[in-house]
Amino acid sequence: MAIQHLLLIVFLASVLQATTSDTAYDLLEKNKFPRALLPQGVKSYVNHGGAVEVTLPASCDFNVTVAGGSHKIRFDSIVSGVIQPGSITQLGGVRIQFEWDFLAFHTVQRVGDKLRFTGSEHAATFDQSFPVSNFVQSPRN
Repeated sequence: MAIQHLLLIVFLASVLQATTSDTAYDLLEKNKFPRALLPQGVKSYVNHGGAVEVTLPASCDFNVTVAGGSHKIRFDSIVSGVIQPGSITQLGGVRIQFEWDFLAFHTVQRVGDKLRFTGSEHAATFDQSFPVSNFVQSPRN
């Protein structure tokens, strides 16, 4: 009986160690997203069955180019969403600049070799795809 308890404790410790050694970047890869979708320097993240909250050291802006046009993506210091393979929904803390305004996007989908960003705010809607190759290097804070 004592050996069974000891084996259970060792097993649980190894599972917890494996779980806590994963990073937010690993979580992206496991769900078919590029690691560079998040800025460098993630301070911490919490994953509750796919509902994720990521804490960055500060807000961060970076540019993504598609079809000759550049769009600025802005991350707040706290970003949240629900992740599953090929899909991030209920996004919070991330906006994309179209013309003069920043609009919140709520969904990112992996569609082949593209990332599709969709959202709406202030009666404006958008649906824009970017090549995954635009997310090779994580932006810096």
